[in-house]
Amino acid sequence: MPEPDFVSLERRLDATSDTSTARAALEILETIAELLPPEGRGSIAVRDVLERTRGIVVLRVSDAHPSDDPVIAARSAAQYAFAMIWSSAADVRAEAMELFIRCADEAFAGLRANGSTVQGCIYYVRHVGQPEVKIGYASKLKPRLSALSTAMASGIELLCSHPGTMADESELHARFAHLRTDPNREWFRPGEDLLAHIQEQIIHAGPVM
Repeated sequence: MPEPDFVSLERRLDATSDTSTARAALEILETIAELLPPEGRGSIAVRDVLERTRGIVVLRVSDAHPSDDPVIAARSAAQYAFAMIWSSAADVRAEAMELFIRCADEAFAGLRANGSTVQGCIYYVRHVGQPEVKIGYASKLKPRLSALSTAMASGIELLCSHPGTMADESELHARFAHLRTDPNREWFRPGEDLLAHIQEQIIHAGPVM
């Protein structure tokens, strides 16, 4: 595949930058980049992809998905960028995809309703056969689980989920901070207090469907 003509792409981007479609696509990618943790291999990989592909993504969205709805344009841009994460090195790809998903979800929540008050759900998952638990937030659970399954080669097991917001997720991360496996990630050791909390959610919410 020939290398893109970046000079032509830049000219076309300048020419379309005042359209609502291109502007929404560009803004969501910039927001995702701003939400990335300042350090970590996953952050570096995602930031590198966004910097290398931003112009191409915006142009593809402008050409193929013109829309007056900024959410539609932004979602198309995020989908293109997510696909390009596969160009990351194999040893960091899963971490980069997981991090991109989280930051994109937060960015879209902010786009819809100014952030942490958006109602979605809190979920608890783990790698099949592994004890560590991921505590996450998703505006829509089913697409998030599908994306996580793709990113995690061993597969995932949903332990439980319940209604919540990003603010609730942050509170849980602070509550169980002593169990974090990495300060930049959402994975926690299965301490007795965390397992008791999950069991309490299962009792209140019922079995996972």
